[in-house]
Amino acid sequence: MPKSTYDAIKVNFSANNIILKRLGLYTSLEKGLNSEYLANTFGINVSVHQYAYLWTGFGLLADNGILNTTVFTKFRKEFGIGIMPYKLTLLRIGWSVEVGPTITAGIKIPLTKHQNKN
Repeated sequence: MPKSTYDAIKVNFSANNIILKRLGLYTSLEKGLNSEYLANTFGINVSVHQYAYLWTGFGLLADNGILNTTVFTKFRKEFGIGIMPYKLTLLRIGWSVEVGPTITAGIKIPLTKHQNKN
């Protein structure tokens, strides 16, 4: 496998199911480990199952963001799927034409308490 030019750490924050209990928003920030690379993305996510959602977004503020590029094809775009494989764990697998594959692992933090309906 060829060495990627984008070795970075990625932090993601999303609020799922806030619109019609299906649509949500997310933002992420990527910082290069051994470079000045910096990217941020904003986008939407759509729940397709209780444990899965699709997401898509674009860069906005960094060097490759839509506000700093003059050509539509040069700004950062990404899409992917997010799943909850076990309890509150999250796994996001994505693709960006500019960067290639991305993987984000995390923890779901519920903001509401589910009530037991017995």
